[in-house]
Amino acid sequence: MYTTLFLLTTFATYAACVPADVVNWYTISYWTPPDSKGFVHFSGNMEIPKLPHAGVYYLWPGLQETKNIGVYQEVLDGTNGAWWFAPGWYTNDTMRPSSFTWAGKQEPWGRGFSVQEGDVVSFNNTYAGSNAGGWFGNVGDSKNRASASTDFAISNYEFNQALFAIELHNQTWDFGPLKFSRINMQALGNDTSWCTSTPPTDGATKFTISGVKASILPNNAASIGRGASSYLDKTVVSCSIDSLIMEAPTKPAISGQKVNGTTEARRRRRTQIDW
Repeated sequence: MYTTLFLLTTFATYAACVPADVVNWYTISYWTPPDSKGFVHFSGNMEIPKLPHAGVYYLWPGLQETKNIGVYQEVLDGTNGAWWFAPGWYTNDTMRPSSFTWAGKQEPWGRGFSVQEGDVVSFNNTYAGSNAGGWFGNVGDSKNRASASTDFAISNYEFNQALFAIELHNQTWDFGPLKFSRINMQALGNDTSWCTSTPPTDGATKFTISGVKASILPNNAASIGRGASSYLDKTVVSCSIDSLIMEAPTKPAISGQKVNGTTEARRRRRTQIDW
């Protein structure tokens, strides 16, 4: 049985004299079949909800690594009282280069920009291949003509889970629905059931999904970078979803453990600079 409990325990993060932290999770997950080599593309749009007040709100789509040691994500962050949207690779894999280390953990964050309620932002993650830097990430806001791109050297990881997540630190779900649209997920293989079946959730989220379509593509029609030469003979399942809405909580969320100032809490510290 699939579970999202790894999210509560796997990712240790920065903490330096932070107050007690309770993390509430709401998630919808798509998992690739066991015989797949994982996702190679994940894109879509997200509508920016209201931000009731400054607080540690993290709303994100992301790809989860198969061994549960990292997540490649685009995070909408409300910590400073205004929404900020940026991609990042978050992992506790200590084997990564020290240049990726911050506060003892691996946390390279990409370029991002400020957004406001009602904006519709795009996210696009594409496997470019080990010869082309790994993964290419792009975020955009066409209304405000903002965009940012970042390469992540993470080609040695496989991703078997696509997540839509609401991560709340000492906050409640008080911002209304979180709406995603024009979603496209592509994974190696020819089994479409992971796309067309009802996705696993945390059990605490009311949601609606519409316009689901699965198709099998030859590799040369998939959204894979030219550097991914090792996958040229593979077929790819393309999963398109018109709309996925995380509407509201149905019961108390899965909660992280309370921690004190001497225990690491899931807190990201980003340098928020417009590029």
